[in-house]
Amino acid sequence: MAGKIKNYTDDFKKQIVELKQGGKSTSELSREYKVAKSTIIKWLNDHSKTGSFKAKDNRTDEENELLRLKKENKQLLIENDILKQAALIIDNKKKIEIILSNQEKYSINVMSKIFNISRSLIYNKKN
Repeated sequence: MAGKIKNYTDDFKKQIVELKQGGKSTSELSREYKVAKSTIIKWLNDHSKTGSFKAKDNRTDEENELLRLKKENKQLLIENDILKQAALIIDNKKKIEIILSNQEKYSINVMSKIFNISRSLIYNKKN
C-alpha cells in the first residue's frame, strides 16, 4: 500500500482524536484503524490548534503570507515574460517614447534593460 494516498473524512479524524484523548495510545489506534502514527499525531496537533483538520485553517500568518507572496511572484513572472515578448516586437522609436513618458515613475536604467535598448540612445533622444 506504500505510495497510495488515503483520504479520511473529518468525522473519522475526529473519532480518532477523541479516542486518543480518551486514553487510547497512538500505537493502538494505528494498529486498529491502520493509520500511520505520524498521521494520528498530525490530526491531534491540527485539531488542538483550531479544531479543524484543513491545512489552510492551521497555517500561521507567516505561512499564509509566504503562500500569498509565492502566488503573487508567479503572476508577476508570467506578466514580465509576456511584456518582454511584447517588447521584442516594438520598434526602438516606440520604446524610447514609452521610456521618456514614464521616466517620472521608473528609472531610465531599469526601463532600458527591460526594453533591451541602450541608455545612450534614450539620452540622445531626450536632449
